[in-house]
Amino acid sequence: MTVAVAYAGGESSKAALRVAVEEARLRRMTLVVIHTTSRDDYETPRYAGDDSLPDLERDLRSTGVNFVIRQPISHDVADGVLAEAERVRAAVLVVGLRRRSAVGKVLLGSIAQQIVLDATMPVLAVPPAIVHGEQP
Repeated sequence: MTVAVAYAGGESSKAALRVAVEEARLRRMTLVVIHTTSRDDYETPRYAGDDSLPDLERDLRSTGVNFVIRQPISHDVADGVLAEAERVRAAVLVVGLRRRSAVGKVLLGSIAQQIVLDATMPVLAVPPAIVHGEQP
């Protein structure tokens, strides 16, 4: 069993990664960082390529938690994250949330929402307040 985290490199993903590292430490499990993209976005800057992976790996090594980074390519990002989380038998999947406008919700949908609704394992959703450092 592992702790998995959906990671896209943005602020909400970074907050989810911090929470996932702590979950992996508490559960004494390996952390699986799932950074997927659709086939259409494979060459976009948002997809972490060779330039950003060394930084991510360095940051994760400094945590002392065992980790693996997976970069599956899928037709649908949420489906790709969920398939990989199931493949690695995640005990929990951590996702970061962010605020979006009403128009953004209608036009773009929500990858995090789809993950939460379609997951077969528990999902730990990191809210925007934690993303922005407004912890209680």
